[in-house]
Amino acid sequence: MRQNLFNGKLPTRIGLLIIVIGTFVTTFLVKNGSLFQINAGPGQDPKNVEITNVSDVAFTVSYTTDDQVIGTINYGTDPGALENIVLDDRDQLTQSVSEYKAHSISLKGLSPNTVYYFMITSGTKTYLNNGSNFNIKTGNELTEQPSDHEPLSGRVVMPDGSSPLEGLVYASINGSQKISAYIKNNGNYTIPLNTLRSKSFNAYFSIKTGDIINIEAKTENLFSSASVSEDQVNPVPIITLSNNYDFSDNNKDLKPTDAPGAGGFPSMGTKVRKNQTIIAQGVTTPSPSEIPVETPTPTSIPPTPEITPTPILLSSVSGTLAPTIPPTGNSSVIISMIAAVTAIGGGIILFLLTRGQISQ
Repeated sequence: MRQNLFNGKLPTRIGLLIIVIGTFVTTFLVKNGSLFQINAGPGQDPKNVEITNVSDVAFTVSYTTDDQVIGTINYGTDPGALENIVLDDRDQLTQSVSEYKAHSISLKGLSPNTVYYFMITSGTKTYLNNGSNFNIKTGNELTEQPSDHEPLSGRVVMPDGSSPLEGLVYASINGSQKISAYIKNNGNYTIPLNTLRSKSFNAYFSIKTGDIINIEAKTENLFSSASVSEDQVNPVPIITLSNNYDFSDNNKDLKPTDAPGAGGFPSMGTKVRKNQTIIAQGVTTPSPSEIPVETPTPTSIPPTPEITPTPILLSSVSGTLAPTIPPTGNSSVIISMIAAVTAIGGGIILFLLTRGQISQ
C-alpha cells in the first residue's frame, strides 16, 4: 500500500495541488488588482515639480520622470472632490494619450482669483505634495493690454549635437513669475513674453532694457542654465544640455554664432566643462547658481524644494479617475511565471498519465 501511494496517488495529488495553487493565486491577484500595480516604482515618481504660467484663467504643472509614463492632473476648487482631469499639453493637441519623461500639463478655462487644488497621476500612482493636495491661486483679471514683446525662442541640443526627444524650458526675470514650455522633438521651444506677470500674478511684468532673463533647460537627467539680455530672446543662442551659459551683453565676447560648433557647442574658442558657466578670459561673471532667480512667495506657489510628491493609493481617492494602463514590465513577468508554474503542474500529470503511473 505504501508503494502504491508513492507511485500513484501522491504524484497525482502533487500535480493537482500545483494547478489549484496556481489558479487560486492568479485569480486572487487579478481580482484585487495586485498584478497591475507590481511595476509601480520610482521610475514613475514625479521629480522637479514646477507650477508656472499662472494667469487669471490658467496655469501649468510640469515635472520629469525617469520612465516614460502617462501623466494627468486631477483638479478642482474643492480639495475633497478633484473630479476634473486634464491631459498633457501634447495629448490635448493630438486627442490621444501618450507616455513621456518630460511632462507639461496646462489647466485652462479657470476662474480668476480662485484657489485650485490638484494632484498628479503618474503611471499607476497618484501623488500629493507632502501628504496634502497641491494648490495654487490664480491671478486677477487684468484690464490693461499685454505688451507686444517678441517671444523667447531657441533650440536645445544634446551633448552629441542631436535633438532631445523631449524636455522642458523655464524662464524668469528678477521680480517676475516663472514661465515654461515643452521642448519639441526637433529641439525648438517658444515661450511668450508679452503676457509675463509679476510674482503676485496680479499685474503684467514690464520688461526693461538691460533686464537679464534666466533660462533653464532640462530633460529627465540633463540640465543647463543660460542668461540672456532682453534683446537676445529671438533667437536665443543654441543651448547644449549639461553646460551653463551667460550670453548677456555683459559678456559680448561670449555671444556664439547661431550655428553650433562641432557636437552642437557654440563656436567661441572657449573651453567648456560640464555644468560650468562659460566665461571669457579675464572677465568675472557670476554663474547661474549665483544669479538670483525670484520665485513666488509660499502663499502663492510653494517653493520648488518643498514640492515633494508622495504616492497614495488610487482607491483611497474619492471622486477621482485615472487612466487604465495595461500591465507592463514586472507585471507581465509575474503573470508569465504563474502561468509557467500552472503549465508545469499540468505537464507533470500528463507525463505521469502517459507513463501509466497514476492509478485509475
